[in-house]
Amino acid sequence: MESCLRLQERIAARLLLGREDPFYFNDLLAVAQLVILAWPAPTHSATLDTPLADALDGYIAEARRNSAPQEGAQHGPASILRPPVDPKATAALLLQSDTLLADRNPARLRDTMQSLAGSAAGQDRGRFMRTLRSRPVTPSLARALSRQYRGFHSGTRHALATAALRVPSRDNRFNPGEVPQFIPATWYQQYFSVFATSLTVSSSANPNHIRKAAALKLIEMSTGATVIEAARILDMPVSCAQSSVRQLRKRCPEDAWPLFLSAVEAVAEQMDRDPERHNYARRRRQLAQWVVPTQDWMDLTCDLDHSLKQSHHHIGFSVLAWARATQSYHLFSPLIRDATTGKRLASAHIVTGAASQLRNARGRGMLTLLQRLGSYADRLGAECESRELPAQQ
Repeated sequence: MESCLRLQERIAARLLLGREDPFYFNDLLAVAQLVILAWPAPTHSATLDTPLADALDGYIAEARRNSAPQEGAQHGPASILRPPVDPKATAALLLQSDTLLADRNPARLRDTMQSLAGSAAGQDRGRFMRTLRSRPVTPSLARALSRQYRGFHSGTRHALATAALRVPSRDNRFNPGEVPQFIPATWYQQYFSVFATSLTVSSSANPNHIRKAAALKLIEMSTGATVIEAARILDMPVSCAQSSVRQLRKRCPEDAWPLFLSAVEAVAEQMDRDPERHNYARRRRQLAQWVVPTQDWMDLTCDLDHSLKQSHHHIGFSVLAWARATQSYHLFSPLIRDATTGKRLASAHIVTGAASQLRNARGRGMLTLLQRLGSYADRLGAECESRELPAQQ
């Protein structure tokens, strides 16, 4: 009785004029419906006194009998999710739900809600999915209930995944357009070097996988997107995005994955603090078919050997300038990959060869051209912030 009275006082306080708390009641009602579907599983983490447990058990047993599908019907009536008429059963249901919601620590709430959701889905998957789709809940509860694998939202292929629960995993000051497609090397060195040493496979590709996966996770943090959705937001080929995440999961021990998530969180905090964030999505859009204008190329190479002024060097320089100005992976350049399919263009091998030669410059002339690329690309990015650039073929 004492616990029921305290709950009644908390509910009454939230119903006072001017202090209404609809978010609490949305969560309370959603969890109450999951308790009914999952019963008696919730008693493992929130034990009711025997009289209350018996009252709730009796109500749910009767509701299940009454809601059983009739012969020839796929589903029974929805009466199982209607509130009990008996005050004792109602008190038990609300107390059980309130207790499950009491600890709002994200990790502990997630553990509780994942267990509850798993039990509810196991008992009645159809009603479980309809409940989550039809009842709005707070972002904190949505995050706790959503299906994830190592920090990424499960897509529609997962049997218990629903878009209704895919919300941003944190409150951000940055928006998705300000997330670089390929996190800068300085961020990688500062935040991910420890995580990189935990990978079980030593590969030169690991930094690229980490830098792409980190960008995808930042998009998930700010939009609630799945890996596939995040890749599309970043103009990243879906197959490449999935491959990088898959390779990291294979190469990372289970207990080391939190290092990746904490590193991305540190990057997100830095972005929140940064007063001068750039809109990389806008830059990618403006530079989608851009190449260095002819006059600019002539100015950049006027004092260099004629062998460095050829067309493939021109395009290779354009690819690297695009990558730096947009903070993108150079092999995802629209001059290398088809923007629609993500497949490499027929001429990609020539362009990638020229870009690779410039990135790994050896001779004096090539080193000079590489040095000029940085300042040129930085000016290009600044121009994207101030005005629309004409697309060039």
